[in-house]
Amino acid sequence: MNTNINDDKITDKVIIVKGPNVTIYGECHNDIDNRFYEEYLEQNSTSTVWVEHSTVLDQLSPDDHHLFANAKGCDYIWFELKKKNQDSICIDNRLVNGFLTARQEKALSKMNSDQFIVLVYHVIVKAMMISDDFAPIKSEYDELMATLKLQINVFESVTESPLATYMIQGSTKTNTNVSVSKDTLLVNMRHNIADNVKKIASMSVDMNIIKMLSACSDCSKPIDIFVGLNHALRLAHILDYEITHLHPTMEKYLPGASMKPIGNIQIEKSILEQSTTQ
Repeated sequence: MNTNINDDKITDKVIIVKGPNVTIYGECHNDIDNRFYEEYLEQNSTSTVWVEHSTVLDQLSPDDHHLFANAKGCDYIWFELKKKNQDSICIDNRLVNGFLTARQEKALSKMNSDQFIVLVYHVIVKAMMISDDFAPIKSEYDELMATLKLQINVFESVTESPLATYMIQGSTKTNTNVSVSKDTLLVNMRHNIADNVKKIASMSVDMNIIKMLSACSDCSKPIDIFVGLNHALRLAHILDYEITHLHPTMEKYLPGASMKPIGNIQIEKSILEQSTTQ
């Protein structure tokens, strides 16, 4: 992008990552200053635009315009370009890969245990079907999948177990165990599993971007990629791109980009053992 948006009041909500002929703009989806995106559209005229928008929802009819009245960030970029019949390329392939919709992901914490288990196994199967896509991060993929498979196995066992409480290993300094009720344990486990379900789907988008960049290695036009913060940070790490702009106020979001699974394997194995020995 040949633009001079240097005002921190505009860019402090955007992480900027640069690679060869590629610029990635990462947003926190819940904390967007749309002035940056408005400035971008006013100034950009040369770059190819890739945007985090579903590859299966790339059509826009006049009847849909009202749905984007308050669009910001990636959605704003996609909508404005689409409305003007200007080219942009959608890169979010989660639905094509069979992963959950945003609505389903949000509902994971509220649905009954049977529905939850079915959807989690669905995600595991879909992720296994595209395992080759994760070749650039094979070790991270393997660890996340192994954790997710164990967690849903433990969740099922606890759900079916007659135990009312479980002993959870506490602080390693005191080496004391903590008694936790079955209901509290299930809530905590559901939260961790849901986070890992979202993480594996999100990482599949990173892999799609990497695949597209590899296929476009000889492209002459610069590429501007608009994605969420976690995608930008993970891509910077995987591709060894440089983070050229990271305002201190955005540093609090950095842990969310980790590819490490949420949860403690040893504790989960202990819980499984308690469930299966009853």
